[in-house]
Amino acid sequence: MISIGKFRFLALLLVAILLAQNAEAVVVDFEDMTPATYNVGNSFTTSGVVVTAEQFQWSGGTWYAGGSAHIQSSTNAGGAGYEIHTNNINLSFDFGLPCDGLSLQYGEYGGNINLEINGSLANVENFANLPATLGGTSIFVLDTGTPGQSTGAMFVIGVVGNIDSFKIGGQELWIDNVVASVIPEPATVMLLGAGALAVLTRKRPKLRKEPL
Repeated sequence: MISIGKFRFLALLLVAILLAQNAEAVVVDFEDMTPATYNVGNSFTTSGVVVTAEQFQWSGGTWYAGGSAHIQSSTNAGGAGYEIHTNNINLSFDFGLPCDGLSLQYGEYGGNINLEINGSLANVENFANLPATLGGTSIFVLDTGTPGQSTGAMFVIGVVGNIDSFKIGGQELWIDNVVASVIPEPATVMLLGAGALAVLTRKRPKLRKEPL
């Protein structure tokens, strides 16, 4: 029989396991950055996420390594404060763990777009031409720009599904407020479960009775 003390401990441990299984939101808003320029091969860390600048693929399929990305203060992506401007360059976001969803704000002002999810690349004229699915995920695009605005519209893009790798870039593309739903390591849950098993199976030493 499980004692009341063990039962309470086990209940709390099971709650901790359930909480550990819930994804955590990671927000990249670039507010911890300062104005700077990054070229292909450069990387930086913001909000605990490693961002690496990589080659961009032009509409004809040619890879280009001469682009740049700029941390700047503007509202071209529809956010506030700092955001990042990509010019013929892709940005690879490493969240450290897989994600089950992602969204970001962006402003698209010309040139083609690169979006790569789980190794599958979409090279399109603009976000409206993105496929509905990419790399095993579903893609949704929401126009948040000025009604009737033909260029420079601001959008939100959402990706739903397991995301192991994520890259995005454009020729005149501003990005802000990248929000990822990060999945905890299965090993964390396994360790918690092992701890619960150890508590339940541990035998207390018997008390020795002293002779009267």
